[in-house]
Amino acid sequence: PQAIQQAVAKQFAGYKIKEASKLENEKNGSLYELVLEKGKEVMEVVLTNTGEVISKKIEKKEKKGKD
Repeated sequence: PQAIQQAVAKQFAGYKIKEASKLENEKNGSLYELVLEKGKEVMEVVLTNTGEVISKKIEKKEKKGKD
């Protein structure tokens, strides 16, 4: 939805949407769970259908290869 795209562009500038899924929640209605990437940083964000951030979790991408 447009509100989600605008919220990501405004609040998470430089991040790209890697994955997106729609969740249904009795309390909040439709929610959107996104996985955003920016370089080696990965962020999981949950937004309402109006673009309000419900939660976010930042992770670092693990480098795959030799130990």
